[in-house]
Amino acid sequence: MAEELTKMDYFITGGSGFIGQNLTSHLVLKDMEFKIADINCIPATNAYCIDVTARLPLIKGDTIVHLASETNVRKSLEFPKLVINKNTAGLLNCIDLLQKGNFKTLIFTSSASSHLSSSPYLASKAACEAICKAYSTSFGLDIRVLNLSNVYGPNATHKESIVAKLIKNCIDKVPLTIYGSGLQSRDFIHVDDVIEAIYKGKSGYIATGKLTTINTLVSKLLDISSVLLGYCPRINHENPILGEVLTPDVRSDLDHTIGIDQGLVSTFMWFKDNYASKCLE
Repeated sequence: MAEELTKMDYFITGGSGFIGQNLTSHLVLKDMEFKIADINCIPATNAYCIDVTARLPLIKGDTIVHLASETNVRKSLEFPKLVINKNTAGLLNCIDLLQKGNFKTLIFTSSASSHLSSSPYLASKAACEAICKAYSTSFGLDIRVLNLSNVYGPNATHKESIVAKLIKNCIDKVPLTIYGSGLQSRDFIHVDDVIEAIYKGKSGYIATGKLTTINTLVSKLLDISSVLLGYCPRINHENPILGEVLTPDVRSDLDHTIGIDQGLVSTFMWFKDNYASKCLE
């Protein structure tokens, strides 16, 4: 593949995904030049429809934001080798562009629970972080790791993460499922806070520093559903998910974040306006 000499501010892998869509919308508002790479994208002048684990285009720019990743814990339990190979391969391809001098900075999005390695997915993230540290230390590369807690927000209709899934269940008027006791807790952070951290070139724990149990999350969403939809779903209980983190560490390197009550309402309203209309097609 011939090298493209077009200068850009950002090259975003996984740019068609949840965080990627929110990031590109932000960059448009900031009048930034960017291109994306995604296996599920629509062909366009600023998009490479490729599998980033196989290859990346030989392009030049300032910052790579590596978002492309297999994030499904249950899939990693079923296909551990596939998920680990996929996640490490994509990162190494990005680092290759950095080593060639085509880009100055690489931002890698990991998990706030990566150090626990309680599933093959988290183990893959821990391995990627070790790779980032090794290349940064050995070759002086500017690689920044963002340890994201549970991200939620708009543009996540295709996601099966817990907030998106529960909101879609409310709109579809099907029961909400709680796996295990519901006492397991999460640090839920709004995607706008994540985008701001990426744009500012931060590193470290991108989280609110506050934990919310799954039972509390469900209770909040039931209240919102009752107000916005006039519908209160019933709750089903299922067995715990193997490899699930019960209580993550509470850490945050951010000074200010969007509160969960505000964030859940705005996210639910976005889904109501967007996901619901697709269901009616």
